[in-house]
Amino acid sequence: PIDSTVETRQKLPFTTELAKIHDAEVHVLSIYTTKVQAIRYRVDTYTDQVIEYLEEEGVKYVRDAVEADNLTKSTIGYAERIDANMISIMTEQERTTANLWLGPYAQQMVNHSPFPVLSIHPKELIRSLSR
Repeated sequence: PIDSTVETRQKLPFTTELAKIHDAEVHVLSIYTTKVQAIRYRVDTYTDQVIEYLEEEGVKYVRDAVEADNLTKSTIGYAERIDANMISIMTEQERTTANLWLGPYAQQMVNHSPFPVLSIHPKELIRSLSR
């Protein structure tokens, strides 16, 4: 899933390498959690960047999008529809009112997904860029 966080794309290099090794197809799922156009545009921009990277790396992909109240439920539902083999996520995802009560989406995903979940911990971009 691609959300509106800056870190959402950091899962791509490792996911791409796994896809190459296993000759797999990557499903790039844009997750829209709001009707705010600026945020939806950010998700679309990030998704475009992901698609460009996959094309450069020669990885097969499918692009799709869903409206979501809950990132976990929507991602798992999509994975079930396509009969996925794995879900690749970041350990830090969007913060919403729902995950304040239910726990972080990454934790929900690991606890509730019937699929293996690859959880990538994000790099601290500010510190990385200042070096």
